[in-house]
Amino acid sequence: MSGTIQGIKIKYLGYYYSDQKGTVQLLAYTSAMLYKEARAEMETFLNGLVLIN
Repeated sequence: MSGTIQGIKIKYLGYYYSDQKGTVQLLAYTSAMLYKEARAEMETFLNGLVLIN
């Protein structure tokens, strides 16, 4: 996902999970200029999400 905030281009990666108990949204974002450099670290962060029932 991408967007612009106060003239700064931003790129997001996110995980979304929903079930009958609720919804979890976990996002990581950086400026578009740093995205290629930061993407691997952002994915590592997102992959750390563990859902415990």
